[in-house]
Amino acid sequence: MDKAIHKEIFYYEALRTIVGLLAIAVALITTITYFFYTDLAWTISNIPTSISVTFHLGSVIPFVGILFIVASFLFAFHGTSRIQFILTKFAGVFALLVACFPTDIDGRWIAMLTEENPLILKDLPTKCKELWENSPDAHCNMYSWELTPTVHFTGAFGLIGILCILCFIFAHRTCKKEKKYPQFKKQLFRRRIIYYMCGLSMIASICLRFLLADTDAPSDQSIFWVEVVCLIAFGISWLVAGLKFAVTGLSSGQEVEHTMSAEIDEKVRDSKDE
Repeated sequence: MDKAIHKEIFYYEALRTIVGLLAIAVALITTITYFFYTDLAWTISNIPTSISVTFHLGSVIPFVGILFIVASFLFAFHGTSRIQFILTKFAGVFALLVACFPTDIDGRWIAMLTEENPLILKDLPTKCKELWENSPDAHCNMYSWELTPTVHFTGAFGLIGILCILCFIFAHRTCKKEKKYPQFKKQLFRRRIIYYMCGLSMIASICLRFLLADTDAPSDQSIFWVEVVCLIAFGISWLVAGLKFAVTGLSSGQEVEHTMSAEIDEKVRDSKDE
């Protein structure tokens, strides 16, 4: 196998694997950092209302850092089609918007947390503390630009939407490749099921949030669980594409390698026949 081909396969697999791991890591690391920072009891009731709000409560470095890394890998990933190329670039931009424009903080939720640990207020912006003294129910935007939370929400919504679309694009590609490379039919079918499950789980989590969650409650954690489900589903879909698992057989890179090997062997045979 040509060295250039090996290099391309490694690059293809490595990017997807790293992005998949980081997507799962951001949900886990920011939540753990939040609990250590706030010194709250590790209970379901103390879970943050969103992953984004942990930006203000100890997780600013892992939150922003991981999102910047994910964005850089999405910019570097070209995909296997023009639509993948365009979508991953938009996803990279949305990831940067989420990282650079933080969400606001609900004063009612902070008041609930401070009942257990009053020291939580210590490192929050003075602007927010002064606001809550006069309006305890207010949402505090730590930046002076009033549209900052809106930009954050737009970035988060756009990022999740594109990640969901990519799952279905990956699934559709397995259908096309199944016809072209029947020797991988079993592996491609398994991978397609996983892609569909990941995409559908994202949609289901969002729908359930709007149907069942009490979005007006200060302790509403529905956004947190939507973000967790979407990030894990996205991470799994990219890990499946980048790594070899028993359930999916060949990784995407190995599939390419086998296909290239078969095409090279066929050309060699044709040249000998001539």
